[in-house]
Amino acid sequence: MSYSYSTPLSYGNQVPLSYNEQPQEEVVVKEKSSAVPATLTGCGLGLITGSLIGINKKPYIKNGVPTDTFTKTVYDKYVNKIADMAEKRSFSQYQEVIQKIDKVKNLDELKTLINNNPEVSKEIETTLSGKATAEYLNNLSENNLTTAKKVIKEKLEAANNIRYEGIKTQIINCWDAEKKAFVKPDSMDEKMFKAIKKSANKVKSACTAKTAGIVAVIGGIVGFIGHKIINHKKEISQQ
Repeated sequence: MSYSYSTPLSYGNQVPLSYNEQPQEEVVVKEKSSAVPATLTGCGLGLITGSLIGINKKPYIKNGVPTDTFTKTVYDKYVNKIADMAEKRSFSQYQEVIQKIDKVKNLDELKTLINNNPEVSKEIETTLSGKATAEYLNNLSENNLTTAKKVIKEKLEAANNIRYEGIKTQIINCWDAEKKAFVKPDSMDEKMFKAIKKSANKVKSACTAKTAGIVAVIGGIVGFIGHKIINHKKEISQQ
């Protein structure tokens, strides 16, 4: 017996391959390099560069004149450590009256403030009124209280400014423009010269640290941006 087939063989519906059995395309994951090393390197180089720049600066003298920052540093050191007790006391009392006098509301408060600061009372007697402080205050009235407060404050500020300018003059006297360094004159007090030298080191160190910090930040930013640009160019070339 023979058999014949007129139609092709059929194997029925085929079960689709599962997901895991599907042919997979190879996925290439590009690992991006971190910008942290480049940023840290930039900061480090900036710190070194900034330190070198700061070391070469002379932040205490500008155009032959002491800077305000440096003069104030020397002035504060003088007032707090070098001046004799009488001068320290007068400075302290002057500052107290300068800070409080604007808040004085009447003559009684003004008298109390002045009487509590005898160094100020002496200043009023010798350079402001030419008469006893008590007499000067008793001749005031509520009508001229505002003017009196202003005059007293301005007088005390002027007295402090004389001291301040005196410190500035001493700084100038010991600055050697050719050597770009401080040299002690024979007439200068040893304590004053040490105060100037120590203040110079303090201000210079602060300037060096500040300059180094600024340049370090700039270096870090430049390093970060440079890394991003290079990385971006590499990505484009690999596409």
